Amino acid sequence: MFFLLTYMMLKEFIWPKKHFKNQGSFEEQYEMMEVISENSDTEVHIQKVRKISDNKVYCAKIFFKSVDIKRGDANEQNEIKYLKKLKHSNIVAIVEYFDDDEKIVIITEYLEITLYDVLKCYKKLSEQNVKVIAKTILIILDHLQKHNLVHGDLVLQNLMLKKEDDQFDSLKMIDFNTVDTEENRRSTKKITNRKQFLNCQPTSLAPETIQQYIVNKQSDVWSVGIMLYTLLFGTVPFDGKNPEQIYDSILNKQPKYFLEDESGYCVQISQKCESFLKRLLHKNYEKRYTARQALEDPWLCEES
Repeated sequence: MFFLLTYMMLKEFIWPKKHFKNQGSFEEQYEMMEVISENSDTEVHIQKVRKISDNKVYCAKIFFKSVDIKRGDANEQNEIKYLKKLKHSNIVAIVEYFDDDEKIVIITEYLEITLYDVLKCYKKLSEQNVKVIAKTILIILDHLQKHNLVHGDLVLQNLMLKKEDDQFDSLKMIDFNTVDTEENRRSTKKITNRKQFLNCQPTSLAPETIQQYIVNKQSDVWSVGIMLYTLLFGTVPFDGKNPEQIYDSILNKQPKYFLEDESGYCVQISQKCESFLKRLLHKNYEKRYTARQALEDPWLCEES
């Protein structure tokens, strides 16, 4: 009992809890730098900022409060909650946040390069590099799934690196404002209209989302499959001239695993890699891999 009381006292006073909410003024503590992105529809702005006290650069995600704004599944309080809870070396680190009458500002570490930027630069990546990326993303996703959480917006733009990072296992997942429990997704966030996905990328939607208007853990795994295929072949597996054509392709067609690029070069992948992708992109989510099962696949487990 004595040791338990001693431990509790040490935990409370020597290792106090991190309080992320800053009671001061954001404008007085941070200098605004360049704008990273702005969304006028949802009034969410992402800005590079410098903290005046230590001159360090951070990222500020600013949610402006307005009764007229409808952000769909996006929830700034969820983002704060889960960034605090899901501490992981491959998840963007929250520094602090501000909450005043006009806005909520979430301060995180600053990351410069998205996987989408990498793809634009190199057009496509080697199977070996994609294997490292796959392991890293699935480790993060497994971490979420152990907490019974669904990300709901896994795209190349939401996986980032620092400019000085030269290894893909340093990838970090960002943008947690759509994260929620699978139970909440089932009970309160069931999709009733495809128009709610206008802000999403149609090419990343899973079959069950299109048909049954649901987003679950296996939907996240589908999104991982879409990203990995895109990195390997330099194009998405399901495409069309408009969202309806894309939905039809997702529901009724199978990806091609032998493609010619614009220069006529044939892009091929190993049989094990193809088999792995097929398990991620199974149209029946009940037969699709979980993140943990994917991490145990022979392609990911084989030595490089």
